[in-house]
Amino acid sequence: MARSTVGMRALLLATVIMMVLVTSPVPSVKAALPGSITWAVTEHISSGNDHFNDVAVDASGVYVVGDDSNTAGGDSEWRIEKRSLTTGATIWAISEQIGDGTDTAKGVAVDASGVYVVGLDTPNPPSTAREWRIEKRSLTTGAFITTFGTNGVITESAGGNDQAWGVAVDASGMYVVGYDSVPVSSTAFRIEKRSLTTGAFITTFGTNGAISEDISSGNEVGARVAVDASGIYIAGVDQNTSGNKYEWRVEKRNLTTGATIWTQSEHFSAGEWASAVAVDASGVYVAGYDQNTVGNKNEWRVEERSLTTGAILWAQSEHVSSGNDSVNGVAVDASGLYVAGADQNTAGNLYECRLEKRSPGVTLTVTPQTPLNGTLIDSTYQILTVKVTRIAAPVTWPNVTIYVNGTAICTNQTAPATGIVSCPYEVTQPGAYLWNGTAQYAAFPPQPTFTFNAGMIQSIALVAGWNLISLPIVPTSSLMSKVLAAQIAASDFTVVWAYQNGKWSSATLSKGALSGTLTTMQDGLGYWIYMTRADTLYLTGSVIPPAATPPTYLLSAGWNLIGFKPEPVIGPATVSTYLASIAGKYDANNVWIFDNAQKTWIRANASQTIQPGQGLWVLMNQAATFYP
Repeated sequence: MARSTVGMRALLLATVIMMVLVTSPVPSVKAALPGSITWAVTEHISSGNDHFNDVAVDASGVYVVGDDSNTAGGDSEWRIEKRSLTTGATIWAISEQIGDGTDTAKGVAVDASGVYVVGLDTPNPPSTAREWRIEKRSLTTGAFITTFGTNGVITESAGGNDQAWGVAVDASGMYVVGYDSVPVSSTAFRIEKRSLTTGAFITTFGTNGAISEDISSGNEVGARVAVDASGIYIAGVDQNTSGNKYEWRVEKRNLTTGATIWTQSEHFSAGEWASAVAVDASGVYVAGYDQNTVGNKNEWRVEERSLTTGAILWAQSEHVSSGNDSVNGVAVDASGLYVAGADQNTAGNLYECRLEKRSPGVTLTVTPQTPLNGTLIDSTYQILTVKVTRIAAPVTWPNVTIYVNGTAICTNQTAPATGIVSCPYEVTQPGAYLWNGTAQYAAFPPQPTFTFNAGMIQSIALVAGWNLISLPIVPTSSLMSKVLAAQIAASDFTVVWAYQNGKWSSATLSKGALSGTLTTMQDGLGYWIYMTRADTLYLTGSVIPPAATPPTYLLSAGWNLIGFKPEPVIGPATVSTYLASIAGKYDANNVWIFDNAQKTWIRANASQTIQPGQGLWVLMNQAATFYP
């Protein structure tokens, strides 16, 4: 076939399309990353049902409160424990039978002056009525601090069934939540603010120190409370649903007056109960149970919500046993998230106490820098930086591991809240590189591990009119709709032609849609594309796919339209070097290159330089396998 015939065939081809990734070459990953358990303890204290109901934490330990059934009549009694931050081992424990009926420690908080415990007791003689009970105890021994209330205790009853469920403290006072039965027969949210030292009401809050709130036509419970510098966070339930099913309710209130800042309600299963809340600089952690399980069994559920709106940042559910499991308390510090509750992993499906420590909640954005900063060192390139932007606790983020193509290139890195993680990664091909990042994680809540695939960005200049091109790298996707996505979106080409095994195939672009027999674009092959205007084709991919052998190409006797696919270095090469594997099998006088910009043909001799992205016509004397 003569040069003019090749050119004519090319010019008879219709219009063309070529794909660039339509996404930015700088991918972002936004994720709420759940992670693994640091430690977990279960404790079956009695022969009956036992529960952990709430948890608090300070620099010296983890404080857990609940109830056990180690009483003569099998009634529940208060139980208060202090445990190790690092292992969960018991430091001290107290069981307390207050009356002859049901007594339960529901909530716990801690500050430098003591441990605050709230719950309910049944006054003697036993009755169905319950009363609020508030205690203050020593951090080191659990003994009562007698200057608080009456010998360390406050009890409170409005005459009906009243229960204190949660407590939180800040420098201005103690916040207690639960429910009362006044003025309605159903239960209503109750929130109090009291003195840290005496337990007396702080009367500027609500009405004389208390707020009662009847939200729905059914029952409402203020289950737990947390506090930060911007407000009071209350988690509980209401019955504002069809069929009076319980739904989660989360509120944020003013610190000084108790006025509502925002509320969120959520009904997501056959039944649910929000029974825990904690807060840090990242967000509000709400926990409890849902019934999104086979048989509507209760399972643990933990959420993180926005401090400013209450919107969900992430949510995770976990069914620990084959029975009913529930989260009753949650606390957070710089090292992790502490989750307290109960499961039924016991003989006879009795409830046992369960306490877990997990890595802290994280909401983050990871933006690989692209082109990554590559410094040429001894013919290799060092890829150094990944930008990490996140909202999380703690302020710094330890133990980051980054993988490239499955290999850990750096471990035990520490990422700031917003900043740069530097990891050396050496590559041998010049060019612009990107990392396509995907966050990897397991169950809840978050543990940081990233996987990035090192990829190369290549660009090909396209001019108006006919262009003979090739893909100099293995594309991330070979689908034409992906390779030429940007050009399709811009409708700036009309047709693409390929010639292989003596046959033409084409794809035509009309009104943003492709049609024809040509559906893919592969490295190592040549393509004609007719552009209606100039554009730049950006490709992402790799020289050789990870863990793969270099590709080979079957050439038939006669004309072949091939591409320039250099390996292992992306750069120019001579014709004799590039075609060395088929030396003697092709006609050295019939290797042709098309100058796209000048619209002229070049007969390529042995010393002619080929550039990445160019296509070649090669006349083969016989069939052969081509190894670029």
